[in-house]
Amino acid sequence: MNSKTNQFLALVISCTLILTLHSPAEAAKSGQKCSKSGITTGKGASKLTCVKKGKSFVWKKTPESALGSVKMPIPMGTKFKISGIEYSISAVNPSADALMCAANSFNEGCKLDDNFKSIVDPNSDTTWLTIEITASNTTNEIIKPGGIEKNFFLVLSNGQLLERTLFATFPQNFYDVQAIPGGTGIGQVPFALPKTGSSTSNLLVLRDRTNFLKSTDYYFEVKW
Repeated sequence: MNSKTNQFLALVISCTLILTLHSPAEAAKSGQKCSKSGITTGKGASKLTCVKKGKSFVWKKTPESALGSVKMPIPMGTKFKISGIEYSISAVNPSADALMCAANSFNEGCKLDDNFKSIVDPNSDTTWLTIEITASNTTNEIIKPGGIEKNFFLVLSNGQLLERTLFATFPQNFYDVQAIPGGTGIGQVPFALPKTGSSTSNLLVLRDRTNFLKSTDYYFEVKW
């Protein structure tokens, strides 16, 4: 065997070893054996965690919750983009009765006094809570971030959804807010709560209905 043949064979063997050493390991799959409890591989919905099963260790699916899900709500003050609009919860007013009644005596829980001034009705079964939302427009069109394509629900402690009071009348209603491209709008979403028999779970649901074939829910944290 001449020297050129030997050199060629050496080159082939070297290339084979390099490819073998650098070839990616086979991706782990749920149910396959792993080496140590607690180690992880993958991210997001594909995340796997090594857990002990009997006397051995196996990979188990442990998908990470996405920001905006019920298990990982968007923190107050954090911007989150939905259909080209960046939303963030600015503040919560859990005692908004005076605000709502000063605006209109026909809002729930309000009445006129002897001087025809709108006041809070102490005998009403309803109390008001408002959530202030900031919306920044990243699109190229004028937007209405709280319009009919978006709806808002307060999550009660029993998991029931309480829909915003759409036709409440007051100057800061988020439903009426508009913003030009690059602009920011701020408004409040009102909720008429029963005074007794209900409490909240510190969650707000924004339901995006931009796609008329499918709505998507996003969860925001609300604290006061």
